[in-house]
Amino acid sequence: MRQSAVAHSALHQANPLSAEQLESLISFVGEKSPATALDIGCGPGAASIALCKRCDVSVLAIDINDLFLARADESAQQESLAGSVIFHNTDPKDLDDSNYDAVICLGSSHAIGSPRDALAWCRSRLKPQGLVLFADLVWKAAPSAQFTTFLGADEAYYWHEGDATHVFREAGLGILKTESASPASWQAYESGILQGRQVFATQLPADEATMVRARALAWKEAFDEFGSKCLGFTAYVATEL
Repeated sequence: MRQSAVAHSALHQANPLSAEQLESLISFVGEKSPATALDIGCGPGAASIALCKRCDVSVLAIDINDLFLARADESAQQESLAGSVIFHNTDPKDLDDSNYDAVICLGSSHAIGSPRDALAWCRSRLKPQGLVLFADLVWKAAPSAQFTTFLGADEAYYWHEGDATHVFREAGLGILKTESASPASWQAYESGILQGRQVFATQLPADEATMVRARALAWKEAFDEFGSKCLGFTAYVATEL
């Protein structure tokens, strides 16, 4: 958890969307004036804070990384908010049965299960006519067997970007808006993560530092050779059908 927080310390958010794309998505959600929202795996809190700046909404933002939560809370205190946000350390599976006007899950489906599992879970927590803001990895081209082996994930784990409408319909949702990370924004994200991991390595004993650097370099090489050609990261705003 400390490694993730340090690796993202110089980044606005814990995903490869640009700050402008996040603003566009949050503005779209905010136009619906949600009274309540749930942010799953909120990380440093960028989405929750942005939504609270736009409307009088009560947000429950959860994560299991205390360093992310502390950063998020400090950032929120520095902003003038129209709404309010509580940052809380809990697993989404431990929440009560409350439903929300908006449910946000940006690159944090793993907190629940597969991306499809997480999408269905988010749909189950929506109030009538509520909005889901969901983002995750997608395939923009068929991956090589070498890359899926490296990831330790079957190709079917993520959906192909052209299948998104069908996947959301299966979850009882219709897509209203999409934003996909550009090659430039993703490269900036990867560069920030690599730098953050190198900083983290300097804080470790020599043997652990060597392992962290090796893993960071292995991911960079795999992403540059394979991932950049087949991986996408797309955010969707959707509502019930």
